[in-house]
This record gives sequence, structure tokens and C-alpha cells, in this order.
Amino acid sequence: MSQPAYKLKELIIKKYGEEKFALGREMAAQWLRGSTGILWRAEDILEFSNTTNDKKLSFREEELLRKLFGLETVEEIYNKPKESNCF
Repeated sequence: MSQPAYKLKELIIKKYGEEKFALGREMAAQWLRGSTGILWRAEDILEFSNTTNDKKLSFREEELLRKLFGLETVEEIYNKPKESNCF
């Protein structure tokens, strides 16, 4: 079984605590919804917390999550190095 592409679950638990994981998902969804205008839901955050490489966050969404979680680089939201789009 593959590990999820994103460390969102770990980042949410680190910021909000394991007992407030559901609240943390909602906070992340509101953060993205308010900044992108896209209808993000807590269930979407959960899906990205569990996804392998089927779905990708946009660069803007990655940058917003980097700021929310106080990370220095967007690569820190990945479980493995981000795949480059360069050929």
C-alpha cells in the first residue's frame, strides 16, 4: 500500500492536536476556500490527506497550506520529494 502523497494529516494533528483533527480539517478547508474562492470542504482535506498521487494540489493551494502550517517550503507538505514538471 502506498503512503499518501501529502502529509496533511500529520500537519493538521501537529497544529490542532489529534483530538481536534476534524476541526483542523475544517480550518484548512476554510483557509483554502477564503483564499481561492473554490468550495473546499473538510471532506476534501481528508481526501487529500489519504490520497496517493491521483489528485494534486495547485501551486497556489500548496503555498496557502505552507503558510497555514508555518512551513518554510512547499516540499514540506509532501511525504516524498515533489515530482518536477520539468523535462
